[in-house]
Amino acid sequence: MKKIILSLRFRTGSQAVGLLCILALATGIVRGQTQVEPDTALRMLNAQQQQFEKGIIKVADNVFTAVGFHGANTSMIVGTDGVIIVDTLFGPSSAASAAEAFRQYSDNPVKAIIYTHSHGDHIGGASAFVRDEKPEIYATESFGSAEGVNKAVDPVKAKRNVRQFGRNLSPSEITNRGVAPAGTEDSDRGKGFLPPTVTVPSSGLKTTIAGVDIEFHIGPGETDDAMFIWLPKEKVLLAGDNFYSSFPNLYAIRGTAYRDVLNWSESVGKMAVLKPHVVVPGHTLPIQGEEAATTALKD
Repeated sequence: MKKIILSLRFRTGSQAVGLLCILALATGIVRGQTQVEPDTALRMLNAQQQQFEKGIIKVADNVFTAVGFHGANTSMIVGTDGVIIVDTLFGPSSAASAAEAFRQYSDNPVKAIIYTHSHGDHIGGASAFVRDEKPEIYATESFGSAEGVNKAVDPVKAKRNVRQFGRNLSPSEITNRGVAPAGTEDSDRGKGFLPPTVTVPSSGLKTTIAGVDIEFHIGPGETDDAMFIWLPKEKVLLAGDNFYSSFPNLYAIRGTAYRDVLNWSESVGKMAVLKPHVVVPGHTLPIQGEEAATTALKD
């Protein structure tokens, strides 16, 4: 008998998150079981719920992250005459709630919006942050290639998305999705999307927006079109979905194009070299303190 130990992250409601699965391959039959008892697995999943407590977290004097307003995070960087928004949640409803919460810290106009990658839960609410202004919207050259599918398979992928995220589970069955709370407002998916206006080249970009020095680093991993954002003065890293406090989603169980694990590991390694004082993940709580943040990336 040959045993292979795999780490899997399930994103359906009642499945255990990040638990080790032992697959015993014998006589052509694959058998799987969690390493812990179901009650223990459920306690672990319930404990993950604290990662999505709704609120605004001040991660630097001028950087604020909204957690728990939808599945992903959105962040606001306050500059001299405006703000920069990094990722915009799933749709305008959730984004409007986050935007309103941000305005208690700054009511300045939005000078720029940055999409770390093209997954729908990061790009669908941009319009809710914008009033009369017309901000520049930054994305990579390959923006939009995240799913690697086409219209012929979209209907199948949509059904698998529902299953993967446990959207049809009853309240008694669902806890959280590992990287997101269970109860999210999804009816307005993508209705606030605004297309990119500035393309970040493959070599990256260093610039100043609203008086804030900001660096765009290309970082393929969970998606090929990903980048991470570095604020050198504040020592804040906005990691996108290449890092969060859950096992990395190196292959989505709904079925997606291959995600290059070596590219992902190299991107995370580049982030670790920066030795950030704060890591703001695409999902889950920011990690503050240079030692904790850098160790999390190295691990």
